[in-house]
Amino acid sequence: MLFENNHAERTIHSAVVMRKNSDCNRSFDGAKTQAILMSVFQTLKQRNANVTKTIVHALHQFLTTKKIVGLEIFIRKFE
Repeated sequence: MLFENNHAERTIHSAVVMRKNSDCNRSFDGAKTQAILMSVFQTLKQRNANVTKTIVHALHQFLTTKKIVGLEIFIRKFE
């Protein structure tokens, strides 16, 4: 058992840097949106998925079918 949270800190580091570089979140909705996107990106990354390809595919499917395909787990999680 590790007695530090270094892994957790490394996991969220890129999101924190992105938030700081973009002049922080300016609204609650912006903060919520960033939290959801970072959760999606980190989960895909941890599953060794190609993040860009997965997101592009899901958006393409949504635009053509009006259904979310491949990211259902995230939709249920944040509803």
